[in-house]
Amino acid sequence: MKQLSDLRAHVVCSGGTTWRGDPYFWDRMRGVDCYTSSGAPVFIRVYSHTASVPQVLQDWAGTFSGGRALVHGDRWFVIGPRTTIAPVAERRDAIGPTTSPPSAPTPSSTQEEQTTCVRFLSAAVQDAAMNPDQFDEELPAMDRLYPGAERTVRSITSHETVKQLRTVPQVEMAARLGDHADVLNRICARAASVSSSQASER
Repeated sequence: MKQLSDLRAHVVCSGGTTWRGDPYFWDRMRGVDCYTSSGAPVFIRVYSHTASVPQVLQDWAGTFSGGRALVHGDRWFVIGPRTTIAPVAERRDAIGPTTSPPSAPTPSSTQEEQTTCVRFLSAAVQDAAMNPDQFDEELPAMDRLYPGAERTVRSITSHETVKQLRTVPQVEMAARLGDHADVLNRICARAASVSSSQASER
C-alpha cells in the first residue's frame, strides 16, 4: 500500500511489526509498528474508509501522555513521540500533531455487527492455537451465527498457522491475527448485510 510506505518514509524509526489487517475492526487496514532510537513506539495505520480513523482513535483516547501525540488524515494516522511524528504533519492532508483524537460518528449497526463478528472469529483463530478444546466446542455455534465461519476458520488454522501462533510473542499476537482479518471480514460483511436486510424487513 503506497500510502503506508509514504507515511513510513516521514518517520525515523526502525524494526517493528507489520500489520496486514485489523483483527478487531470492520474495515481493511495496513500498518507498521516501529521504534525510535530511544525505544519509543510509533504506530502507523492506513484504513480504507474515512469513517474508520475517528472510530478507531476512540480506543487510543487517554494514551496521549509523556510526549506521545497524534497526526492523522482522512484514512490514516500516526501515533508516537511528538518530535518523531512532526514531519508527517507537513503532508497537505495532515491534522496535528495533537493529543485530541477527532470526534467520531456513531458506527452504523452494520459496522458494529461486523466488528463484533471479526473479533469473535479472530478470537477463534487464536483459540485454535492456545485453547484447542474450546475452539472445537465453540466453532459450530459461531458458524450458526456467521454462516461459513467454521469452514473459513478451519481453512485458516492449518498446522503451520497454529504452530506459528504458538511461538509468536504476546505483543505481536494481534498483528499475526490481523494476517487473516481480510478473509474473516468477508464472512462478517456478508453476515452483517443479511442481518441488516432482515431488520429492515421487520
